Amino acid sequence: MQIIKDQYIHYENLLSYKTTINPENIFLITKYISNNLDKIGIKHQNKIIFCMDNYFCPDQKHDVEFLIPVDKILANNDHFAFKPTFKMVNTVKIRHEGSPETLNTSYELLLDYIKQSNQEPITPAYCMIIREDANQPTNGIIDIYIGLNSNIL
Repeated sequence: MQIIKDQYIHYENLLSYKTTINPENIFLITKYISNNLDKIGIKHQNKIIFCMDNYFCPDQKHDVEFLIPVDKILANNDHFAFKPTFKMVNTVKIRHEGSPETLNTSYELLLDYIKQSNQEPITPAYCMIIREDANQPTNGIIDIYIGLNSNIL
């Protein structure tokens, strides 16, 4: 797996949806969200990002935040919170090919790289869904990003 340095993510107008789920259901949730945004009068604009509270225990439920880029500004409601901007700079990225259940293997490789290169992580891992397949999760592609401290002391 290739690790790419100096990555940058910048999205505007995002819905934040927080829930507790098993990693195996990530693609089901993102498909449901994508298929139902039109019911509240908005359109999905770009790749969905998510962040889990723990990548090491794939067989347990986790707190997950989904960030969905949309075409307009919305007020917060009982289901979603609105975030005007999401920006990560100076990140490292690894591409995970397979099911969200096995994200921990790619995540561990990225953490090992950060440690071996004497870098300091300053964000949790954020995952961008490149390709999802709710019917065949092993066909998924997810890029994992971690922000690094750019200070040299």
